[in-house]
Amino acid sequence: MQDKEFLYQSVHKAWEQLKISAELMEKYKYQPRIVWKSYIAGNRKMMFFFDAFKDPCHVGNFYIESTFVAHDRSLSIDIYQLHSHNSY
Repeated sequence: MQDKEFLYQSVHKAWEQLKISAELMEKYKYQPRIVWKSYIAGNRKMMFFFDAFKDPCHVGNFYIESTFVAHDRSLSIDIYQLHSHNSY
């Protein structure tokens, strides 16, 4: 699987899991922002989040970890919710 296809499938699967409508994605032009990615022996892993101006759904508070396993061509995602906190 190539990088572009991996990103496309990961974004699609994450958006389905977050259960936010396609209309909101279009209206606020959410864009995936990749934090890191790796490629080892055909397997791919990536962490990203969705970024949008005036994010009404606070989707930017979720980090998505996507994993593609080459031998069985499976794609899985894990979604982590970040919590705001004060640091002193």
